[in-house]
Amino acid sequence: MKDPGRTYCLQCGKKIAGRTDKVFCSDRCRSLYNYHKSRNRVLVRARIMNALEKNYSLLDALIRLGVHEAEVGELELMGFKTGCATHFTERGKLREYWCFDIRYDISGGRLFNLRRPLELIKDMP
Repeated sequence: MKDPGRTYCLQCGKKIAGRTDKVFCSDRCRSLYNYHKSRNRVLVRARIMNALEKNYSLLDALIRLGVHEAEVGELELMGFKTGCATHFTERGKLREYWCFDIRYDISGGRLFNLRRPLELIKDMP
């Protein structure tokens, strides 16, 4: 049990001697704590961007093949993450999703209305 009024290092958990407002026992522990904290943020961003890239490549491939609807379960088997989109809007009971420049709807386990809006297509190289 920790002593009341005593502080412990946020990194290693050792008792801290000296000032009562210190939160780390050494410069090394402070540096390690901040490194791990920033590293976790970087890893979260990387996982999200990887999921978005995978979703985009799958949706883009479907559009290029002329497919405008698919079973969500089949897409998930290929690595599609339904909760990972760059934007969504509510249209009545439907939720319209965006993955960068690609729009689609999901309802009842189906992805449908898969398309690139015409105003975006004309500006593409």
